[in-house]
Parts: sequence; structure tokens; C-alpha cells
Amino acid sequence: MNPLPLGQKATLGEYQLGSKHIFQDWSATPVGGVRQVATGVPIEAILVRNNSGGAVTPGTIVLWDTANVGLQTGTITGAAGVGAGMVDPFLPAGTTVANGEVYWLIRKGRVRGTSGAAFSTGAQLIPNSAGKFITMTADVAGISARCGRACEAAGAADESRFVYLDFQV
Repeated sequence: MNPLPLGQKATLGEYQLGSKHIFQDWSATPVGGVRQVATGVPIEAILVRNNSGGAVTPGTIVLWDTANVGLQTGTITGAAGVGAGMVDPFLPAGTTVANGEVYWLIRKGRVRGTSGAAFSTGAQLIPNSAGKFITMTADVAGISARCGRACEAAGAADESRFVYLDFQV
């Protein structure tokens, strides 16, 4: 049973943390008041608690809390840090996830992410120091930080673009 839909946060009991769920990729814009399926690509998520000590912003890439991997997240990734996943980008605009709140961490699927710099369609992506997407360079150290591919190009920083996430660690 899904205790919480995408785009919502809560303060739930510990027993639900770590629950995994596969969501349908819904269009952000309803047609005639009805939500439409955007693609057949599933969105895989895990229910986690923010244990960063502060608020995290939807759409940013965060680290695991090293003492609670799979249950709690820590701070935003550092440059080329190995991210745990993306803070639920379906949360309402202007919302943050406060320390202690429970939310869906997106691990795999096609979602909108924010560019940290320009990148091309198909580029392999890693996080920058602000938890946004940038192109992975030839630096071998960045391979473990790889978290997805660009589904469309970004011309500059702070553009909302479709990315395909695939967090492995």
C-alpha cells in the first residue's frame, strides 16, 4: 500500500521508512481536469526522512544519511558527490521539506530537474555543489557520481529540463 502520493510530504512513523513504490509518469498539466499519463516510463521512489539538519528543496540531489542509508537523507550533494536521489520534484512550487519530514526520494525515472550549467541532449549527468545537474566530464572520479542522462538540452544554469534518473548506490 502506498502511504503517501508523489507531491506530498508528511511526518509518518518509522515503520514506513524505506518503503519503495513505482509511480506512473503523470503529466503536470491536467486536460479537462483529468491527470494524463505523460509516458510509459515508471518513476521509482523510496520513502525517506530528511535528516539533513535543515530544509531541502524539491528537485535537488541529496546524499544518504550515512548512519541510516535507505531510510534517511542528509544534505545536498557536494560537487560530483554520490547522490542518494532527487527530492520529490512533484511537491508544490515554493515548498521545502523540513528536517524530520518524510518524502519520496526519486531514484529512477523521467522527471524534471534543474540544470547547474548548460548540457546537451543525451549527456551523462552528475550533481554540482548545489544539487543541480551538470555534464559528467572525462574525469574517472566522477563516474560513481553519475546519476542520469539529459532527455533534452539546457542552454544555461537554472533551466527546468527532463532528465532520466538512475541512481545506483
